[in-house]
Amino acid sequence: MAMILLYGSILISAIMNSEKSTKSLYSEKLTSIAVAVLQSYDNLMDGSYSLKNGQVYKGNTPLTEDLLDAIYNKDEVHMTIFYGDTRYLTTIKDSGGNRIVGTKASDAVIDTVLNQGENYISEGVDIQGIKYFATYEPLKNGEEIVGILFIGLEQSKIQEVINGLIVHMVVVGSIIAVVLLAITFVVCLMLVKSIQIVANDLRTLTDGNLNIDCHVKKINKNDEIDGLADCTNKLAERLREVVDRIQKNSGILNSDSVKLNDVVSDTSSSVSNVVSAMDDVAHGATNQAETSSDLMANIEELSAKLDMITSHIDELNETTKSVSDDAMDTKHIMNELLGINEDTKNSVEAIVNQSRDTLNAVEEINSIVRAIEEITTQTNLLSLNASIEAARAGESGRGFAVVAGEIGALAQQSADSAKKISIIISNIVSQVEKSSALSDDLSKNASHQINKLADTQRTMETVLSGVEDISTNTDSIYSEVKSLMLIKDSISDSVETLSATSQENAAASQETSASATVIEGNMSVLKDSSDDISNVASDLHEAVSYFN
Repeated sequence: MAMILLYGSILISAIMNSEKSTKSLYSEKLTSIAVAVLQSYDNLMDGSYSLKNGQVYKGNTPLTEDLLDAIYNKDEVHMTIFYGDTRYLTTIKDSGGNRIVGTKASDAVIDTVLNQGENYISEGVDIQGIKYFATYEPLKNGEEIVGILFIGLEQSKIQEVINGLIVHMVVVGSIIAVVLLAITFVVCLMLVKSIQIVANDLRTLTDGNLNIDCHVKKINKNDEIDGLADCTNKLAERLREVVDRIQKNSGILNSDSVKLNDVVSDTSSSVSNVVSAMDDVAHGATNQAETSSDLMANIEELSAKLDMITSHIDELNETTKSVSDDAMDTKHIMNELLGINEDTKNSVEAIVNQSRDTLNAVEEINSIVRAIEEITTQTNLLSLNASIEAARAGESGRGFAVVAGEIGALAQQSADSAKKISIIISNIVSQVEKSSALSDDLSKNASHQINKLADTQRTMETVLSGVEDISTNTDSIYSEVKSLMLIKDSISDSVETLSATSQENAAASQETSASATVIEGNMSVLKDSSDDISNVASDLHEAVSYFN
C-alpha cells in the first residue's frame, strides 16, 4: 500500500508538471514565431505599417497571406494581422473556406496590447467554435503601436500531446510498480520460509530431541536469519555436551554419596547457614546468567545494526561521489555554454557593423548618382549653347570650341563618377559576403549551444537521481540509529541488573566463608547431606533422560 500511494502521488505530480511544462513550451514557441514574423517583415520590407484602401502596407509593399500560409502549412499555427483592432490578414477560414477578416479583437486584447503595449497570452480563445492557445504581440511603427499580430494553435492538438505524455507515464510507472511489488513479494516469501525452518527446529529442540541441524538459504551477506540458525545449532550442540557430562557424572555422584554417611552430624546448624547462603548465591547466579544472556543477545543485535549502518554509509559515500562528479561536469558544460553565448554576441555585433557600412556605401552611391544627373543636365545645356553659338558665328568657331571643351570636361567627370560607383559596388559585395559568413558562424554557434544545453539537461537528471539515492540512504540510516538508541538503553538496564546481582553474590559469599570456618573445625560425617545428594542424583538422571 505504501508503494502504491507513493507511485500515485509521484504520478499525479508528474502529470501536473508535464501539462504545465508543455503549455509553457508551446507559449514560447508561439512567441518565437511571432518575433520571427515581425523581424521577417522588417528585413524584407522598408517603411512603416499603414492602411491604404482597406489593405495593410509595409512601406510601399502590400502585405499578403503568403508568409502566413507558409508558416501555417509548416507548423499548423494560425496567424492574423490586425491593423488597429480589426482583422485584415488571417489564415483562419470559416466552414465555406473563406478567410475570417473584418472582425474585431476582444476588449481584453485591445486593452493589453494596443493600449498598454504588452503581449497577451490566453488559453481557450474561441474563434468560430474552435478553442485556441494563442499569443497576441503588438505591431509597432517605432514606438507607436498600430496593430496586433495573433499567433494561435488549436488547443485540442496541445491536449493530444499532453494526453500522450500522460499515457506514457502511466504505462511506464505501472510496469515499474508491478516489478517492485513482485521483487518485494519474493523476498518476503524467502524470509518467511527461512523463519519457518528455524521455528520447526526450535520446536524439535523443546521436545527434547537435541539431534538437529538447522540450515537456511542466505539472502545477503549480513543475513540475521542465517545467524539465528547458526546460534540454534550451537545451542543444541552445547546442550548435548552438558547432558552427556551430567549422565556420566550422575553415576559417580551416587557412589560418592555413600561415602558421605560417615561425616560428622554436629555441624547441622552451620550446614543450614551454608545451605541458606548457597541458595542466595544460586539465585543471584541465576539472575546473573539470565541478564548475561539478554546482554549477549542485545550485543549481537547491536553488532548487526552497526554492520547495516556501515553498509548504508558506504552506499551514501559512493552516491555522494557520483553527485560531485556530475556537478563538476555540469559546471564545465555551463562554462562552455557561456563562451558560446559570448561568441554569438560578438557575431551579431559584427553583422550590425557590416550592415552600417553597407548603408554608408549606399548613401555614397546615391550622392554620386545625383552628381551624374547634374553633369548630364549641364552637358545638355552646353550642347544647346554650342549649337546657338555655331549658328551665330558662322565659320568662326571660337564659341563652339569653348563649348566643346566644357563638354569634354563634363564627360571626364562622368567617367570618374562611374569609376567611383564601380568601386563602391565592389565594397558592397564584399560587405555582403562578410555578413553572409558571419551569419553562418552565428548559425553554427546556435547549433552548438543547443547540443550543450541537451548535455546539461542529461547531466542534471543524473544529479537529481543521485540526490534521491542520498535521501533514501539517509532516511534508512536515521531509522537504524533510532533502533541503536533503544538497544543501548536495554544494555544499560542489563548492566545495572548485573551490578546489583554481583553485590548480592559478594554478601552471600562472605556469609558462606564464615559458615565454612565453623564447618572446617567440626566436620565429621554428612550423612543427611549424602542422602540428599543421592536423591538429587536420581532426580537429575531422570531429568536428563528427557533429552535424546
